[in-house]
Amino acid sequence: MKKLIRILSATVGISIMFTMNSFAGTWWKHDNEESDTYTWRYMNSNSIQPEGWKWIDGNKDGIYECYYIKDEIMQENIRIDGRDINGDGQWTVKGVIQQRTLPDWIKIRPKEKTNLDGSLYYPEVSYLQKRECVSKTNDIISKYIDDVIKKNTEDMKVNEVEYDFILNDEDISRQKYISLTFDNLLYHDKATHNYNIHAYYTITPDKGILKISDIGGKQLKDDIVASVKRTLKARKDSHEGIISADPESINISFDKDWLLLEDGIHILFEEATIAPYAAGAIDIIVPYDEVKDSLNSYGKGLIDSN
Repeated sequence: MKKLIRILSATVGISIMFTMNSFAGTWWKHDNEESDTYTWRYMNSNSIQPEGWKWIDGNKDGIYECYYIKDEIMQENIRIDGRDINGDGQWTVKGVIQQRTLPDWIKIRPKEKTNLDGSLYYPEVSYLQKRECVSKTNDIISKYIDDVIKKNTEDMKVNEVEYDFILNDEDISRQKYISLTFDNLLYHDKATHNYNIHAYYTITPDKGILKISDIGGKQLKDDIVASVKRTLKARKDSHEGIISADPESINISFDKDWLLLEDGIHILFEEATIAPYAAGAIDIIVPYDEVKDSLNSYGKGLIDSN
């Protein structure tokens, strides 16, 4: 998988915060041949290597444990930020492993669809406040999976659906929205590279999958586009980035390529749209300070809650 690159808006400074987002990706064992040892590393479904304290549901049993990731490596048998970490890399208090689950307003179960090579499993949502929200949310997710399956050919095949539910506050009772990311890798038997398909969604208990119009109007879209263009231009002018597109010609899809996280509104650009294919998909962060004046009351309520 290619790494999805996150770019922070060039118009704000970078600060260090103690945050604990939740992920549900994949652990992998990295062998050190020189010392005959190994370390555990983790990659979530949007191919970002998490850093710092992270709640991770590695086995997807719906229960998250807290790990500290440093330089892509899970830390173990150490004390960090006053917190004890056991030999399995989990935060413990007096020997008790700390755990959390999704908020009680949402339940997830696996759904199955037939693929060329068998079955694909993807999340189905329930327990939202309104029945129509459940239907709308699952219809959108199902359509995304159908679009992935349609890309299957004899040469291009997808074997599984990778996804993450990301929580945005350490206090479960404060979760007024969760974020959902998809990253599906299609393996190409004859080409020199594979092909990734991504999607970003934000889910709330009273609206299901959030639309940009739920949190603001045309001014919000304009402010997001302006922020993204400034960021891309700054990166391109500084020659520090890998941006190849003209920032003034970018096109942002507000159907599925954005989501809310603690640090801002994330905008997704698929691979080969604004940078070379080798760069992978690119995630650009629009800090809330840059768009807070164009958020409506509902949007401000979501942001202020987290």
